[in-house]
Amino acid sequence: MRITIKLSDPLAVNKKGKIMTNVLFNIMKVIAIIGILMPQFAMSEIKAGSIHISPMAGGYFFEGNQPIESDAIIGLGLAYNLSEKLSLEMMGKAGEFDYFYCETCFSEACNDSLNGYWAQMDARYHLWPKNRLVPYLALGAGYMWLNDDQYIDNESPFANYGAGFFYDWTQKIDFRGDLRHVISFDKKHDNLSAMLGFTMALGAPSKKSPKDSDRDGVFDHRDRCPNTPFGVHVNKDGCPFDRDRDGVPDYKDKCPKTPLGTRVDQSGCAIVTDHDGDGVKDYRDKCPNTPKGTTVDKNGCPPAIGDADGDGVPDNADRCQETPLGADVNIMGCWVIKDLHFETNLSIIQEKYYRSLNKVVTILKNNPLLNAEIQGHTDNRGSHNYNQKLSERRAKAVTSYLIKRGISPSRISYVGYGYDLPISTNRTEEGRALNRRVQIKPMK
Repeated sequence: MRITIKLSDPLAVNKKGKIMTNVLFNIMKVIAIIGILMPQFAMSEIKAGSIHISPMAGGYFFEGNQPIESDAIIGLGLAYNLSEKLSLEMMGKAGEFDYFYCETCFSEACNDSLNGYWAQMDARYHLWPKNRLVPYLALGAGYMWLNDDQYIDNESPFANYGAGFFYDWTQKIDFRGDLRHVISFDKKHDNLSAMLGFTMALGAPSKKSPKDSDRDGVFDHRDRCPNTPFGVHVNKDGCPFDRDRDGVPDYKDKCPKTPLGTRVDQSGCAIVTDHDGDGVKDYRDKCPNTPKGTTVDKNGCPPAIGDADGDGVPDNADRCQETPLGADVNIMGCWVIKDLHFETNLSIIQEKYYRSLNKVVTILKNNPLLNAEIQGHTDNRGSHNYNQKLSERRAKAVTSYLIKRGISPSRISYVGYGYDLPISTNRTEEGRALNRRVQIKPMK
């Protein structure tokens, strides 16, 4: 007669099992951490109606009061996705294990091997099915067989619960990890199953996952710059940032703070040329076609043309010829608030522009008889009504600032012109930038 011994020393029975547990847990943690840190723009093939097969391998760990040593197992699962979040899976597992027994005629315990088989049906709930890393919860039941005549507890129904994850690798293959607590109904044993493997979609997917060919985080169907080099920071349209708006993206721009409107080369640096040879570089030359040999001022214009208001713009090109002394002007000779820009759709003045606004305050205080009309202008993107209101809000914001700095409200008015009075073309980014402005019109 053979008698089953329940060994009380877990180190004697489960030493190898504990080592396997630590190894498998560490692998699962590493894959999970990688999945969390990676961009979440790739998608797993978890779709309603799809079928998946999962070859896996791992370990089965018996509770310490059982005379069976933990060891490796293999498994194969077949799942059907009822929806993106819910699926049913049939799973079979098998392994060979050492177990311990004793003969009545021997004083020492002996061991032999047995085969174990598990068949189970589980329900899985996918927590975030559209992410690259998809955790899930699982609950199920099944039946187990331990195939050896000398082991008396050789079969039992069981329940299991646990968790796992899928990690997208290709459009049809995911890495998979699975951890289960297995509870035997007959003997109330608490065992553990931990497995790693792959999940493969059978057949063509019903819908193709959105693609991101340049891996910038913006799917191809929304990406206006589909060939951005990997690792370059992009905006919501998938295009590289160009903070100085010179047409050269930041990752290529060797001169990232070029003044707005400056002509640049392919590296984003100012093209330092002087086509008319008057000694004033083109990007500063307001009279770029001066005849060779003509004496010019700092703006590249002949003094003979005249500049009645002394703003640096010759009278024949000056549309605003009564600009007060010291005022900043644009290429048309009109008083503007230098480098004032608003964020898209906003009329809030940022602190970095206070210095330019304070210059306007100083000019108005130095000219107490001078009144001013604050004029808001936009480019032509958006509806006429929208731009009209936006230009009014921005002009009003400037007016409020001047009043807070001591300019009498009776001296200032404001008006918005929307995109009705452009000073440059709206067909280029450079032209649109010039049109988005706040002008100041001197009033008597």
